Amino acid sequence: MMRGLGWLLAMHLLVSSSALAQIGEILDYPELMRRADLVAIAECQSASDTGVRYGHPGLSYGLPVQEWRATFRIAAVLKAHSATGVGSTIGLAYLRFDHDTWRKKEPTRGVVNGGTYLALKPGRNYLLFLKARTVGVYEPVSGLVFPDQAVYLLESSSGFGG
Repeated sequence: MMRGLGWLLAMHLLVSSSALAQIGEILDYPELMRRADLVAIAECQSASDTGVRYGHPGLSYGLPVQEWRATFRIAAVLKAHSATGVGSTIGLAYLRFDHDTWRKKEPTRGVVNGGTYLALKPGRNYLLFLKARTVGVYEPVSGLVFPDQAVYLLESSSGFGG
């Protein structure tokens, strides 16, 4: 019995140590505030594919991604950056998985450890923790692999009708 458990433990260690790991950082709100250049509540005006394609810069195996750009109108500023204020418009650069390119490149493989991706909805409000990229353009302070840790959809907590 002990020999069987020892063999099982050895195999587990061998398999788990040879697997590729992707480590994400869990950021609490004080850390998000500290790292961010801009913290705001903003309404998504638009979100669109820029047409730019490349391998994900944050992942070693070149996962194909699409570069997206969203436009937000600032409703409230919690941490100001530059001349950004209530009513101003900013751009948000982010990446999304390019499923079509992946299927052509790897028709039989699934995706594991591909990070997370934003699916922004125009007309909805978000709490944004952003770092400056260029003038008027930002990216999530949590980075491009796990952008959802810095972009939060704000929804009503009303239970009416449900």
